[in-house]
Amino acid sequence: MERQVTENKKTILLVDDELDVRLMLGDRLASLGYSVVTTEDVPGALEAMKANKIDLVLSDYDLKQKLNGLDFLKVCRQSEYNYQGPFFLGSSYHQDDLRKECERLSVEPDDIIRKPYDYDGLKLAIEKALSSSDSRAAPKFESTDEEPETYGVTYPTIENEFS
Repeated sequence: MERQVTENKKTILLVDDELDVRLMLGDRLASLGYSVVTTEDVPGALEAMKANKIDLVLSDYDLKQKLNGLDFLKVCRQSEYNYQGPFFLGSSYHQDDLRKECERLSVEPDDIIRKPYDYDGLKLAIEKALSSSDSRAAPKFESTDEEPETYGVTYPTIENEFS
């Protein structure tokens, strides 16, 4: 576990295998007034959940480890952790492919947020989820019908990964 802030604020658990993402996004979330706990993998995230009251989880899907973000969600919801708060899954994979994988595993994050992150949209989604009295019915990330600007980046699919 790399960063832990224990002030009396809403706490976000940020799980991403990329150090740059943890540092930049963690700093941005902290500047918005959230306590942020960061970790690079599922074992570290589970340890953080034992040690902290987590109000929202933002986990990368592809953690480059044995367990991915969906595995983490499944463990959170179906184990002694019994985490029922908002769980956002960040991914550069196409959302349709990821939703199919969610169906296959019978697990559903509160939101799937495309990487690279749109910080303004992410901020709004987090605010809505944390202000909701029923966090399981947290509003989904609002996006336009237009495809986001990709700046020449080709997003991978997970179609062949699970075949």
